[in-house]
Amino acid sequence: QHLQLPVRAHHSKWYISSPVTLPVSVGTMGHGSSNAASQGIPPAPAPLPLPPGQLNWGEARAKARTTAMQMSAQERRSLLSGTGEVATGSFVGQTRPNRRLRVPALKMQDGSSGFRPTQAGEAGTTTSFPSLLSLAATFDGDTVESVAQAIGEEFKGKGANAVLGPGASLNRVARAGRNFDQITGEDPYLGAIMSAAYVRGVQRAGVMAVVKHFAFSNQETNYDRQDSDVDERTAWEMYIPPFLAAIEAGAGGVMCSHNKVNGSYACENDYLLNTVLKKYMGFQGFVVSDMHATRSAGAIHSGLDLEMPRATYFSELALSTLIDGSPDKGRWKTADATMDAAVRVLTSMYMMKLDEHPGCDVPCIAQRSLNVRTQKHLEVARMAATRSVVLLKNDGILPLRKSKTKRIAIVGLAAVATDDGRGTNSSAYGGGGSSHVSISNVVTPLAEMIQGAQAAGITPTVSTDGQIKSALRAAEDVDAVVVVAAATSREGDDRQTLSLKGYDDIIVAMAAKYPTVVLMQTPGAVLTPWRDSVKALANIFFAGEETASAWSAILFGKTSPSGKLPVVFPRSEDDTIAPSSKDVIPYTEGPRISYRVPGAKPAFAFGHGLSYAKFKYGTPTVVGDKPAWAADCVDVAIHNVGEYSGAEVAQAYLRFLPEEQEPALVLRGFHRTRELEKDESQVVRFCFTDRDLSIWQVGRGWRTQQNVEVHVGSSSVDLRGKVTLRSTGKTNRARDAVPFLGMGAATTTTTTLDFSKVSWDMEEGLPEVEGETIQLDTRWQPRDVAEMKLWCESNAECVGFAHDGLEWYPKKMGTGFDPYSEAFSQKWPKKHFQYYWIKQRVVKQESAGARARKAAREEAKAEAEKNWMAAEAKAKVQAAAEFA
Repeated sequence: QHLQLPVRAHHSKWYISSPVTLPVSVGTMGHGSSNAASQGIPPAPAPLPLPPGQLNWGEARAKARTTAMQMSAQERRSLLSGTGEVATGSFVGQTRPNRRLRVPALKMQDGSSGFRPTQAGEAGTTTSFPSLLSLAATFDGDTVESVAQAIGEEFKGKGANAVLGPGASLNRVARAGRNFDQITGEDPYLGAIMSAAYVRGVQRAGVMAVVKHFAFSNQETNYDRQDSDVDERTAWEMYIPPFLAAIEAGAGGVMCSHNKVNGSYACENDYLLNTVLKKYMGFQGFVVSDMHATRSAGAIHSGLDLEMPRATYFSELALSTLIDGSPDKGRWKTADATMDAAVRVLTSMYMMKLDEHPGCDVPCIAQRSLNVRTQKHLEVARMAATRSVVLLKNDGILPLRKSKTKRIAIVGLAAVATDDGRGTNSSAYGGGGSSHVSISNVVTPLAEMIQGAQAAGITPTVSTDGQIKSALRAAEDVDAVVVVAAATSREGDDRQTLSLKGYDDIIVAMAAKYPTVVLMQTPGAVLTPWRDSVKALANIFFAGEETASAWSAILFGKTSPSGKLPVVFPRSEDDTIAPSSKDVIPYTEGPRISYRVPGAKPAFAFGHGLSYAKFKYGTPTVVGDKPAWAADCVDVAIHNVGEYSGAEVAQAYLRFLPEEQEPALVLRGFHRTRELEKDESQVVRFCFTDRDLSIWQVGRGWRTQQNVEVHVGSSSVDLRGKVTLRSTGKTNRARDAVPFLGMGAATTTTTTLDFSKVSWDMEEGLPEVEGETIQLDTRWQPRDVAEMKLWCESNAECVGFAHDGLEWYPKKMGTGFDPYSEAFSQKWPKKHFQYYWIKQRVVKQESAGARARKAAREEAKAEAEKNWMAAEAKAKVQAAAEFA
């Protein structure tokens, strides 16, 4: 077994308290880790059965180890980098096959809203499904799973075996350019349920999901150099749950991001990848870099397993000449690191049984030329797009009926918007960049609305040049005006504004004279300063090629809208977090974004969405008959008292005790009812795990709370009833590791502290000293506790240590103990064991010695890089000579 690498002290700032306090479930749809029960964690819901033909992780890893041992070192290294996109029939990310051992190539393709056409003439051969944010607006895991399975089927038909998706980064910045490509919206619980559903759907089709971008990549401005400064509580409560849920659902890969995290680039952040992702989150698959996000060959030591798109740093020569034990990262030998990485890549392949179903050999020219669109897939896309429509306002004008609306005017450039087919530019149907699925023959909203109006006996007139004068002429003598508006967004750039540029003036002009309905196609939140003047307002987040059919179905009443906002629509941009151009971006707002901001008064709230039906909520009640995995369950009856049929998404928000300093409400449940006819009812049950009823406490992990209020309603502000959970489940206790405390950026100074006078309590965490932070890190561990204790007592550098978290061995503090010290290396040479050591830190001060050590390590790192580059140059010269 390989050990977790030690943390780089000047980079890491947040920690999980211990392996046993990680969230074993993200809600009633979550999946628990296999060793949870033995560690004393309340069990999660029973995992869903494996998709047909899929191995469990243990079987897959055993098989991977056997194969890796049969490989030469060169063969193992060849698994760890892409070949680059070459000629026709290739993919955006692919590896080399090993035909001797029947190891297939990984064939990875964008994007998460459908197979991205990247070959000449390929546009129109795959389905453009709704964007991930659009799927989030359905608040329905079943819908997401159906779409994801259809996407997986098209990937398989094109010869690919891995989807680079879903995107699981929170919409922290309202103007972020890739918000449309995140399945999380602004809430970690919503994102967790949706990302898990997406992974299950794709992998049911026999195609691997690669969840991205890990981690804290929440804007496009300076995306490749910005440093996300995130504290422990914010990380675990807000940004990690969607990734954890995807992993628990079985995701085969995780893609690391371009940005830095607390000082270190994500794709070579040892603590982020090795400790958090692979150890505490229990990820058993491989970590792949975002395209060109690898920064050094040394990233192999820090948890990166696969470089894409090609071997810039993970080349055969670079990995074979990488110096073992580089000062800042290298406790492993490079051979051990490459073995572990190769095993992880193979494990994910075997888990998905790609070796038994290898598919085409690259270049997959025949498969890439196929048209894999099917009528079934179009129906799935249409269903999802329709369910994602969010009706924000309706003064009774919708649905449009001949009895009250005989003539309408359809205006706005977006009504006739096309898709350029080049696959990188944003359109009114999909965001630009790597997730864009080109639509070669788009059906426009205008075409569908004209057809729908005529079928309803309504006469349409049209003005789509974007000019107010022509729109007013078209609107003469009409009963209503329908304005179709859109905003665009793309990868690589954040939006300049939340306004509907080019549409606000025409909306104001129409609303001043006629009953006006506004239909918006957006990549995320937008401003609606004219909302009080219009009669109805609806939004659809980029919904792909079935956008127009969704509009028509809602507008003319074929279907009642049921979508809910996964993001807040603010009153002003001042109410949002703007993109930052600074090098370091502190997440000082913590969990207080979106509906969690105290006193926020948005234009339209998180979870808001109207229906043509009218729903009455019963009184929530705590039920005694609950599953074994549930801490508590609450029932509430939903009754349709309106004239139209429709489905409601009931939502459950928790309120914790004020002293816990949590946001006033946090989402912990949602349920989409079936289509309820007039006077029909359905009882919805919300079951909460101990994890759902917990909050993160720094240095202690998830702590189950008492007297939690459950508020049930139609949105985060439209709450219809509440009930208090008096008794909650077990308290998660850290049992097999000393709790961590968050680490500051400063380094060690000499000080003294008598630990023998400190009362040690595993439940209360490490003792605190005024102006200082006790620091925990993982390093080498000797074989025997008694042996270590004896050495520590006799060595002035040793502060104290803990073994397995069961017992703390204190000592009067001297200088901070450094495992790089000569004294330690002489006493414990190359013994690969782990223990916990403590040292003192002064937060605002950095000693001269610490600066010198840091400089020495950087110098050694540079020297190591120089050495292997020289070796590579020498090898090239030798190869040229041999060729000559």
